[in-house]
Amino acid sequence: MRKPSQCEGDVKSKETKLTTHRVHRRAAIALLAAAALGLTACAGGGAPQADPDAPVTLRFTWWGGDLRNQMTLDAIAAFEEEHPNITIAPEWAPFDVFFARGATQVAAGDAPDIIQMPEGFFSEYVGRGALLDLSELDIDHGDIPDSVWKTGEVDDALWGVPAGVSTYGIIANNALFEQAGIELPDDSTWTWDDYAELATELSDALPDGLYGSQTPGTDQNTLGVWLRQDGAQLFEPGELGFEPDDAASFFQFITELRDSGAIPPAEEVSEQMGIDLAQSGTGTNRYALGFWASNQLKNIEAASGSDMTLLKFPTKEGSDADGEFAMNTMWYTAYAGTDHPAEVAQFMDFLINSPEAGAITLTERGAPANTKVVESITDKLDPADVESVAFLDSVREVALETPPASPPTGASGFQEVLRRMVVEVAFNRLTPDQAAEQLVSEVSSQIR
Repeated sequence: MRKPSQCEGDVKSKETKLTTHRVHRRAAIALLAAAALGLTACAGGGAPQADPDAPVTLRFTWWGGDLRNQMTLDAIAAFEEEHPNITIAPEWAPFDVFFARGATQVAAGDAPDIIQMPEGFFSEYVGRGALLDLSELDIDHGDIPDSVWKTGEVDDALWGVPAGVSTYGIIANNALFEQAGIELPDDSTWTWDDYAELATELSDALPDGLYGSQTPGTDQNTLGVWLRQDGAQLFEPGELGFEPDDAASFFQFITELRDSGAIPPAEEVSEQMGIDLAQSGTGTNRYALGFWASNQLKNIEAASGSDMTLLKFPTKEGSDADGEFAMNTMWYTAYAGTDHPAEVAQFMDFLINSPEAGAITLTERGAPANTKVVESITDKLDPADVESVAFLDSVREVALETPPASPPTGASGFQEVLRRMVVEVAFNRLTPDQAAEQLVSEVSSQIR
């Protein structure tokens, strides 16, 4: 299968990286299971108070690219200038080793004080007693919508504060639409049937090797929107939120796209699973439509060198943004064994509420959760970020207020299983019904 500027060795290298990443995820879960449940800390007796004269060092770990790394270091420097008694020791790591290292540190009782945490591992860390309950700490959230703030709550306790907010949508490659001689759709009225017809028309009109659409299911949030449009959810508290019949229609939709030529052949579908954004079909100008988080618009435009347009998801009935939602991109969490909860709270409060921090990190972790911080940085954003923030606001106006539940403990491997089922359907090795049954069975057996 042709891949621009990429030799076979590069492909094998990416496959090896993906395999290594899966091994690291499994190792992380296993090590978390081994961590002592006695780590759980409780902030009873009132919020701890920070001593402004006592020297304190806090370790802070995160993953991300070079831009996020530098922005985070700059934010740390600004915080340290404001709090000269507190030193933030940075512990950046690439994503593929982040959780294996973190789980090892938790198991050894030596985790960083502050941990950047994604949705997939949030419940795992909460369930294993690795995180600190932030409920009684002094972290302001008066300018953060409750629907966003409460996503960090599990069992009436607060385990994470929002590092950023985003939503999912369709990113359209303007140049490919122009090349195909096809206009962008009206995303306030289009249906999934419209999407399939459009993607097929694009594939037919574009040169060989270019396709109308990325394959749905490379990210679980696309399935999540599909389910919400049918009144189901990816997850309910402690369990899956859907039945096999709910997911079968999603896999059936993939087979229809496959059979019409709207998406790439199965070999390329497999290759694209978990691939780096810059090497993806969207990032290399080979797919006219792709499923991405709104805050990824800037990075996709930078990788592709092309102008892109954010579109709302199609719906079953053609209603505006049905099933979409504003979501936390990740949380800031605290290690249950930290010796400095008050100082941890000061640093978290600075990251999420300070206009100075917002002006440094901008939308690198998604739009700031604090609405006043968003207003304060609007004139500092580049056009792609302005578009992504405006898109998020437009979705919020019509989206369901209730956010999806976080994955339950044991479900951090959901996306890996989903991707495998999508590949099996693409190769026609499983029917949509079989893939849906296997998805529900495998993930349900992992939930604890």
